Amino acid sequence: MTPTKRIFWGAGIGFMLLVLAFILNVPEGQTHLAFALNAGVICMIPAVGTIVAAFIPPFLWGAYFYFLPTFAFKKRVLIFAAILLLHSAPMIWLVIIDEFSVRVAASHQAPFLVAYFAVLAVAVFSLVLIVFRKTMPPNTALQATATALPVL
Repeated sequence: MTPTKRIFWGAGIGFMLLVLAFILNVPEGQTHLAFALNAGVICMIPAVGTIVAAFIPPFLWGAYFYFLPTFAFKKRVLIFAAILLLHSAPMIWLVIIDEFSVRVAASHQAPFLVAYFAVLAVAVFSLVLIVFRKTMPPNTALQATATALPVL
């Protein structure tokens, strides 16, 4: 996949996560869990974290999909582990201190919550595919095949 396609794939996933986070944040559900998952620890910055978390997911996820493949395998694994940790830590913290908002969203907005976690699963699975892909220049296999074929 070309870098441009990866950026648009990541930004599209980030945008879908952002829209679903706003849907989950309506007065009936009022959960900030989705914003915490979208932006990670950025949402915990005092005074500006919630504002930044409301707009950064498309850019953040686009950056993950653009920059992650440029690293060596061991660095990709470490960065992927850091991404998982930095995005799940605020969620765990919110569940511990504010379990009511999580229960209300689960009872009133279950379809949107399922849709949100389905998009999040696609995002994580896509990152896993990027992390564990073979480290090989993009056209090496095609060039090797082309040089092995006899010229007629």
